[in-house]
Amino acid sequence: INQLREKQEYDKTIRLLMIVLVVGFAIIILLFFRSWRFRGKANQLLSSNNKHIQEQHHELNKLNLVLKNQSEIDSLTQLNNRRYLSSFVNDYCHDTKNLGQHWILILIDIDFFKNVNDQYGHPTGDIILKEFADNLNKVKAEDDILVRWGGEEFLWLVKCDEINKAQTYCKLLHDRLNNFEFDKKNNGLKITCSMGFYPFQLTHINLIDWEFALKVADTALYQAKNSGRDKWIGYQPSIPLNIKDLEININTLIAVSYTHLTLPTI
Repeated sequence: INQLREKQEYDKTIRLLMIVLVVGFAIIILLFFRSWRFRGKANQLLSSNNKHIQEQHHELNKLNLVLKNQSEIDSLTQLNNRRYLSSFVNDYCHDTKNLGQHWILILIDIDFFKNVNDQYGHPTGDIILKEFADNLNKVKAEDDILVRWGGEEFLWLVKCDEINKAQTYCKLLHDRLNNFEFDKKNNGLKITCSMGFYPFQLTHINLIDWEFALKVADTALYQAKNSGRDKWIGYQPSIPLNIKDLEININTLIAVSYTHLTLPTI
């Protein structure tokens, strides 16, 4: 009887242990399943969040590009503005592989534009500026850069090493304007412009060539305006220039002038 009782107690203990093991194993399986489900949901949520972040990053890049374009595009003429040109020149000049590139810098000023605003009003003046920009786009080459330099002044940058090409471009614009009526629906105005140009070679990475070219082209433009307008005047070095020559004035340059007899109509 005692042995039977001991065996029953032993069997009872074994059954209890088996029940504990089964329950423990069931709990482990349940915890593992819950962990697996949680991990799956977590991975799914993480994947969804990553996708959402990527989409937001993509949208942010698009928005930044739009804002960059808006900050670098003139809203009236849709040409590049000074901010764009400054960024372009700075990046371009500091890339050593661009050293040696020849450029033609053309500054353009609409003749007697103040008279247009005074006589016909600023809305007409805005139409003139937009149509003038359209005409510039029609005569420029594909790789040229056009910039609204400020007010009625424009900048035309051409990759080219022939000074005669500058005169060719100026004549193209002059002839197009000569055959174009501005604000045709309302006033049918004839508009002319003065141009100053300077061909130069990029030889330094400290922007000295660019700054000097701006100074020379600006001087040529004012000479064109002061000598009757509706013409272009350009400069080219009379002798090869080095870095020291760029620090002096433009007396080392010779003028190349083409004058047209067409009188301004305003």
